[in-house]
Amino acid sequence: MNFALACAGALSVAAAAVHGIVGDRLVRRIDRHALPKSPIGGPNSTFGLIHVSWHLVTIVFLLAGAALFAISTSGNAALVRGVGIFLAAMYACFGLFAIGYSFARLPSALLKHPAPIGFVVVTALICWGAF
Repeated sequence: MNFALACAGALSVAAAAVHGIVGDRLVRRIDRHALPKSPIGGPNSTFGLIHVSWHLVTIVFLLAGAALFAISTSGNAALVRGVGIFLAAMYACFGLFAIGYSFARLPSALLKHPAPIGFVVVTALICWGAF
């Protein structure tokens, strides 16, 4: 078993759980009446778009974790490298976006939310395990 990829998979699944459960509670606290209309309807439609988008990201974390677990036990080096490159690129992009957004707001925001550090750690683990 590839320990680095298994750890990255565990972190990704944990992120999916936290994002899906804790994040859902935060999203549900949004004041629907304060939201603008969306192209498909009123404020309730805008809230629906936010809620669905939130859980699409949760699904991405979950599926990435499952893929990382799957390749962590694979003996096929080409498969491990190919899937690893894809997922490392995905998490690296997430990390760059999260870090950039944090710096645009306040550099101290990097420490207020675990996502920027988590994305970097998962990317590093994938790179370590896939290369």
